[in-house]
Amino acid sequence: MNDLPLAKARPASNWSAIWVLPLIALLIGGWLGWRAYNEAGIEIQVMFVSGDGIQPGKTEVIFKGMPIGKVTALELDDSGERRGVRATLEMDKR
Repeated sequence: MNDLPLAKARPASNWSAIWVLPLIALLIGGWLGWRAYNEAGIEIQVMFVSGDGIQPGKTEVIFKGMPIGKVTALELDDSGERRGVRATLEMDKR
């Protein structure tokens, strides 16, 4: 009468395949963050008496005929005795 096989019990696993997707996303995010940090240029600030013709995002820094950076920000500077324009430049890492 008892011809049915007995069920085999096995311990439950704490690991699930659903955790693979967040781990892959974390690895890709970390790689993109490292790449952005590694390729970022050096940021410097330069003071000018006048900012005529300087446009953030468009004006390039050129040295010996080659572009080596770009103006990223432009702001008025009223601190101290000198008054003028402070330009923030991002120079290429190379």
